[in-house]
Amino acid sequence: MSNEIHHYGLAVSDLERSVAFYCEHFGLREIARNHLEGEKISAQTELADTEIDVALLAGSNTIVELLCYRKPVGRPYTLRTCDPGAAHVCIVVEDLEVTVASMEAGGVQLHSRPTKLLDNDTKMIYVKDPDGVIVELGLTQGKGGGALSTGSEELGRSRPAMLLRGTRRRRTRSRRAPPTTRSTC
Repeated sequence: MSNEIHHYGLAVSDLERSVAFYCEHFGLREIARNHLEGEKISAQTELADTEIDVALLAGSNTIVELLCYRKPVGRPYTLRTCDPGAAHVCIVVEDLEVTVASMEAGGVQLHSRPTKLLDNDTKMIYVKDPDGVIVELGLTQGKGGGALSTGSEELGRSRPAMLLRGTRRRRTRSRRAPPTTRSTC
């Protein structure tokens, strides 16, 4: 049995806008784009005639997979943090105050100010991505890394690759969208 997490998948309404958000604010790097369609991906998603544009963004130890459904078109995200199924990703940043100031200047919705929740050196804040999905920003300081420490030296060494076996896909050139791009999918 494996316990390695390969990627975090997130449905988005506007692929270019979300790629720009996650790359600009968190330093993630776009590594691939794919278009998925056909019977096999429809069977996996349990949605008829599914078409999805996918962007893969690499961090130092995992991948964020952004999925923009062309067919069927999804509904806006409305879950509260306490609702079953609501999830968030936590991204460790080098300088929380600088990152938060940059995000605030860019119009990103903050839940509060960065704070320490535990009796250690860990600071965190919740922000919302362009679709209203919660993203936790964390900063660990000092030895041991506080609550965000994984305890594993191996974590940063994995190099996951996206496997899309059994789907018909159209590969497009990987590119980073400029922050001003506002097209859908």
